[in-house]
Amino acid sequence: ESEHGLRIEVHFDFDSGVDVALSVGPIAVGISKLKVSGNSVLEVGPLLEEIPVVGAVEFYFKDPPRLQYEFTGIARGAELPVLKNAVRQTIDRIIAREVVLPNRVVVPIAHGIEGTRHDREKAPLGVLRVQAVSAKDLPESDWNLIDWTLRPAKYSDPYLRAKLGDEVWKSSSVKGTSEPKWPSSDVHDFVVYDPAQALSVEVVDYDFLNADDYIGCIAPIEVQDALAASEQDLPLFEKCEHLGRHADIEQSPGKGQLKLHFTWLNACELPSGSLPEDLDGHLLTATIHRVVMPARLAKSAQVCLTVGALEARSRYVRTPVGHFHDEVEHVDHALASVVHRGGRMGLGAEELVKLTKLDREIVEYILEKDGHINHA
Repeated sequence: ESEHGLRIEVHFDFDSGVDVALSVGPIAVGISKLKVSGNSVLEVGPLLEEIPVVGAVEFYFKDPPRLQYEFTGIARGAELPVLKNAVRQTIDRIIAREVVLPNRVVVPIAHGIEGTRHDREKAPLGVLRVQAVSAKDLPESDWNLIDWTLRPAKYSDPYLRAKLGDEVWKSSSVKGTSEPKWPSSDVHDFVVYDPAQALSVEVVDYDFLNADDYIGCIAPIEVQDALAASEQDLPLFEKCEHLGRHADIEQSPGKGQLKLHFTWLNACELPSGSLPEDLDGHLLTATIHRVVMPARLAKSAQVCLTVGALEARSRYVRTPVGHFHDEVEHVDHALASVVHRGGRMGLGAEELVKLTKLDREIVEYILEKDGHINHA
């Protein structure tokens, strides 16, 4: 039972038969057989004392779900790791921005319950500060043919790629070593919304000419267990999948070990006015209720918030113009043809509205697009 109703955690599996293709000139790339699986949360509430009993339903993933798919087009038959990585990162980013905490799908059921999709806030519990410290015994994956000994030498340029919720952070790369030590400034603050959210960290070898080489990953660490893992030598594995309090680990010897430092910072709301000087940091949250912009300016809009060198962007949201264009694009082709032919015959918008039963605004838009200005 949650604060506002019922909370149900279930394993989610979605097998899509949809094919997605992208064409840029003669180049076509796409994916097929998309599968999404992960531990999802369904929150039902608030509970009401009258029908429909439930005020709203929320759905989200605490952690990014696992994605499986096959490449189609040019990426299927060719070795294009950079292109494949770009497609993979784009898909991950889209899903994270939609259904991974703090993002949720909210479906209101009862009349008067505020909040449509993504509108209801989820307050952060605090911040998990992650500092890259060091790694050892990493496999050496790059060949250095220009060496003062005149013999081939192997080395790595490792960096970390960490993920928690919909946030992704990359550390700096330490050049030419399998025993990296990162500067104390390599720190990132992850905003936490659930103590059971899991931090995933990969060690990656930077490659200037080709796609970066994956070295290994630690077993995912839930936020509530992070402090106990601080400054510990965490073994690296070939593959790890988070399964609640356990991890499905694919062992591979010789991956090395990673050391991280964790700090937990509680989130507390401060009164307006001057801020205390002894704070460890500031967490600024901004809620966007409404954006007013010139009519017909754009089909979708995004808000960018900048504080010093930091920048945060909202997701793109369809404007009324965008929704209107969606409605026009989904008009039945037979009805649209009636409007097109009627316009050529000199019929006015009023007559065409009566014939087609379409909204007048849609009929007038189709007529304007065809160059017919007679709307009387």
